[in-house]
Amino acid sequence: MSGTLRLIRSIGNLFVIGYPLSSLLYFMWGLSMKRIVYWDGYNVLNGVIIFLIIAGFVPFSISLFVSDLQTGWRILASLFVFPLLCCSAFFWMDLPFYKQVNEMQFDRHKYLLTYHNSIYGEGAYDWYLFECARAGILCKATLLYSDEYGEFYNDSSLTSLVIDEDVNELHVVIDNDLLYTVGHPSREYIVMARSAQRGKYGYNLSQYKDPHTNSLIFNLYECDAQFRCARLPFVYSVPGQGVAASSRLFVEIDETTRDVHVIRQSASQDAELIFSYGDRPHCHVQECSIPDD
Repeated sequence: MSGTLRLIRSIGNLFVIGYPLSSLLYFMWGLSMKRIVYWDGYNVLNGVIIFLIIAGFVPFSISLFVSDLQTGWRILASLFVFPLLCCSAFFWMDLPFYKQVNEMQFDRHKYLLTYHNSIYGEGAYDWYLFECARAGILCKATLLYSDEYGEFYNDSSLTSLVIDEDVNELHVVIDNDLLYTVGHPSREYIVMARSAQRGKYGYNLSQYKDPHTNSLIFNLYECDAQFRCARLPFVYSVPGQGVAASSRLFVEIDETTRDVHVIRQSASQDAELIFSYGDRPHCHVQECSIPDD
């Protein structure tokens, strides 16, 4: 056997074994990680890899004929690769191709504001914030908002990442609404179509889960037009076992007194005032408290 023929058969053997295994390893990684990691060039890299998997089927088919592996192994490899090739096509179509609209360096991390089309239909976006290492290699995703009907936050040009240097926090703003804050603690905000306005300030209800008690904690923030925000003396806590059944909370401004009201409402009860903020803060229900600081 000539050296050239031996080399061709060795390459064929390598391709018959390596092509299915490398494709399988990629899919095992992709299926487990694609929803929680992202990096610069994520869309391009995934597209290139899956294209190579599909395009690699041609040299793989040729390798089946030039390989000197036993016939049974070659048949097994070919039977394994065909469904893998079909999965490649479906996986490619199912990739969440994110579109990045903003980027900001903050507190030793790089933050990317991105979106992709919602599963609910055209014109509806799912918004994500990716927290990345400073080099932008590996990132963790936070879902900010998922739109079922395409009614809100469907204009990607109305977005910004704003650093509040007074309190060292990063705000995510979409369509002039505050959706998320990276800070102490990091928190999301209850979407109310528009924040309640009083004079030059907007009022936003935040929520986060206390990792120690598993309670859902609500706070009220007063923000100016540049999204410099101050936390008001209001804490509303829902115990862990009651989180799923918690009432809907929202903010409104009393038209007569111009006080800020926090209202809760459930499907079975009328709206109930739980907190008011005018000349001084006042709680109206047991779950509400006014911190000393």
